Amino acid sequence: MSRRIDFRHDGCRIILPVLILEPSPSASFEGHRGFALLDTGSTATGVTRRVARAMGLVGRGKPALGIGEKPAI
Repeated sequence: MSRRIDFRHDGCRIILPVLILEPSPSASFEGHRGFALLDTGSTATGVTRRVARAMGLVGRGKPALGIGEKPAI
């Protein structure tokens, strides 16, 4: 079985469509659609405020991650 991953590449970054699932023990495969930056050298990870609110996530006092321009995809 062949699977295909669609992505956008603008010469500087690779943007992938993602589905963020609720934490375990959820048995549902419904989630929050969005886009992710593929960064092989990253030392941190994060989600947008919109996704955090939609998932009912509570901040842990960490500083907000700086982000560049939104990708035009």
